[in-house]
Amino acid sequence: MAASPASAGGLYPQAPTTAPSGDMPAFIGNVRREENFLLKVGHFGPTIADFMKPYGLAVGKNGEYVVTDRAGDRVLVFANAGELIGRFSCDCKISGVTMTRDNLILLAVNGAGSAIMRLYNMDGRVLQTIGDYYRFDKPSGIAQTSKNQTVISNLEGNNIYVFTDHNKMSIKFGWHGSGDKHFDGPNFLAVDSKDQIIVSDSGNDCIKVFDTAGNFKRKFGNLSCPMGVTVDRRDNIIVADAGNFRVQMFDSHGNYLRSLVNDTDEIGPDVKPLNVAVTPAGNVAVLLRGTQFAEIRVYKIPS
Repeated sequence: MAASPASAGGLYPQAPTTAPSGDMPAFIGNVRREENFLLKVGHFGPTIADFMKPYGLAVGKNGEYVVTDRAGDRVLVFANAGELIGRFSCDCKISGVTMTRDNLILLAVNGAGSAIMRLYNMDGRVLQTIGDYYRFDKPSGIAQTSKNQTVISNLEGNNIYVFTDHNKMSIKFGWHGSGDKHFDGPNFLAVDSKDQIIVSDSGNDCIKVFDTAGNFKRKFGNLSCPMGVTVDRRDNIIVADAGNFRVQMFDSHGNYLRSLVNDTDEIGPDVKPLNVAVTPAGNVAVLLRGTQFAEIRVYKIPS
C-alpha cells in the first residue's frame, strides 16, 4: 500500500492510535458529545489521505474500516483504532465495497471494460476482474451471502443482480417503479444470516427484503431516502436514514427497535449518514457526509 502509519501521522491528531481490543472508546475534543459515541475515523480534506466524496463502507475481520472515495476513485483503509494504514487508487469508477470471508476487498465498479466488480487484496493489488456484459450498468451496493454468492444493486436498471460463487450471473430482479418488486434508486444492500437480501430503496423511502431467488418478502420503514444498510449478529437491520438525519435499527421482521444516532445535521451543514457497517466488536460505524465534511463515527449499540 502507498500509506504507512508513519506517513499518516499528524493527519488525525484527535484519533486514538492504539486499541487493546475491539473498538477503543474515545472522546474527541471538538466533537459534539453524543450518546454511545466511541471513535472518530478519517477526515474531510484535499490530500490523498483525506476523504472528499466517500461512498462505500465495510469493516474487515480484524476491524479495519475500508472506505471507497469517488473523488479520485480511491480506497482508504484504517485500523480499528482509527489510524490510516493504507490507500490505493483504482483505474475505474468505484462505488460500494464489501469484505470477503478471506478479508479481501470486493468493489462494485464500472469503467473497467465490461466488468461489474473487482477483487483486491489489502495492498491494492487486483486479484480478479469479474463480468463481461455490464458496460452500461451503474453498480452501487454490493454484499456476499454465506454461500459466497455476490449481490449487486444496479442504479441504471433499478434492479438487483445475484452472482453464483463462481461469479456467474444467476438471476436479475426488479425494475423501476414503486411496487413490491420495483425500485427507485436501490443504492445499497446487505445480506443477513439467512441469506435474505435487504435493499435500501432510496426513492421509495423504504427497505425491501428478498430471498436469493428474488422473491419479495416484506418492506418497511418510516424513512426518508434511506442509504446504507447493514445487519448485526442478531440480524437486526441498521439503516442510514439520510433524509431524517439519523440511523435507525429494526428487527429482522422490520419492527422498529430504536434510533442509534439522531440529528446529524447538528454536526455541520447538511451532514447526513450515508453508510453503515457493524464491527467485529458489535458496534456500528457510520459514514457521515455533508458540506465540507466527511468522517466515520463509531457508536456502541445499546444491548
